Amino acid sequence: MTEAIFGLVGVIIGALISGVTNFILEKRKEYLAARVAARLVRDELYITTIWIEDLLSAENIREEQFNKIMARTSTDSWPNQRTHLAAALNYKEFANASIAVEAVNNFKYWLDSKHAVSNLESKDRSFLTNNLENLRPGLEALKEVAK
Repeated sequence: MTEAIFGLVGVIIGALISGVTNFILEKRKEYLAARVAARLVRDELYITTIWIEDLLSAENIREEQFNKIMARTSTDSWPNQRTHLAAALNYKEFANASIAVEAVNNFKYWLDSKHAVSNLESKDRSFLTNNLENLRPGLEALKEVAK
């Protein structure tokens, strides 16, 4: 009878250890997926931030610079990574990341409508400044997860 009790206790302890181990491994997998997602999306947002800052500081915009910006501005990783980020970020952080992605999309639309211009008008500067302000909170939210 004692052997049966020890056997049962061993099975229960083994099941608990297995369950806890699987839980920890699953949480680690989710954490790593969110970290990779944050790095991918943040990289795209950061590149766009640099482009906008360059445009705002430039006195003249050359056509080749404009074309380079158009080719490198992207939110391609967002659709595939947003689920991982939604699980890792709180509501406000995820909203900030979503707003930042939308700012990149607005910037892309603006680029498509402008083609090459030599000087930015005040309304263009205002638009770019607003987009920059929408990008920064998203970058900060993703920075913590990306570390």
